[in-house]
Amino acid sequence: MKLEEIIHKYGVPDKSIVGKLPKGGIQLDFVGHADVTKMLIEIDPEWTWEPCAFDADGLPAYRVENGMAHMAGWLTLCGVRRLGVGSVMHNKPDLLKELISDFIRNAAMRFGVCLSLWTKQEWEDVAPSAPSKPAPVRDADPMVSADNIERFKKACADAGLDPVVVADNAGVNLGALRESNMAALRASFADLKEFSGSPQTVQEAVATVVELFNGEEVEPAIKRHPAGQGKPQIKEPGAPASPKQLGMIRALAKSKELNNDEMLEVIGAYVGREISKLDDLSKGDASIVIDNFNKA
Repeated sequence: MKLEEIIHKYGVPDKSIVGKLPKGGIQLDFVGHADVTKMLIEIDPEWTWEPCAFDADGLPAYRVENGMAHMAGWLTLCGVRRLGVGSVMHNKPDLLKELISDFIRNAAMRFGVCLSLWTKQEWEDVAPSAPSKPAPVRDADPMVSADNIERFKKACADAGLDPVVVADNAGVNLGALRESNMAALRASFADLKEFSGSPQTVQEAVATVVELFNGEEVEPAIKRHPAGQGKPQIKEPGAPASPKQLGMIRALAKSKELNNDEMLEVIGAYVGREISKLDDLSKGDASIVIDNFNKA
């Protein structure tokens, strides 16, 4: 493949491999290093990379500044060598591994791979040139179609759930449902579907959701903060996460359309270490992940 062809084929990644990463209080689009590596192999099976320097132990050298670790390196693709930098928090448990992963994404971007994720500019120049046409005006958050609402009601009926209760539990108005409400609605449906009996009232639905989140993990007594807001106290936060917690995390990740690898990468960002499988989570970790997923 010629270098100028890379940006046209790989500049804008498929939406199915784009995940969300919390950073600086916002959600950033990202593609995992495994998917980027797959693209590099497709472009040039003989691609290589090397660090700019090695330390005394023969490992890639890096430096720490202002709490961030940085590793510079060279990526060679189609016979062309370009500089890239990997940057992550200095206290990561698998620091070198994460530096290399971030370097691969950064250096690949220098060749045009997933470049659209690194810029806010329009991408008309990626597609073959064609006569420009005025872009149709679209509602940024359109209403959910009547057909989709009917499908949702049928799914509730099949699961023995009241669609109004599911919508109220999600905090959305079923009569004015918009596309931005769908993630919360899917998560609510997944939560309530696990219950043995379908709630008949909003109060019963809320009580059941509280039971799902609290279960055996929450102390009967809730300590009060100075502001007067209660916060559940997790029993044995270092113990393995409960099946209920893991089920909730899978449901929330599915509602955000994350595949397994993307889910684990986002969870790792939330808890501050690499997670290879959900069973690696403790009860305390799971509580942090659920809280962050609900805020995202």
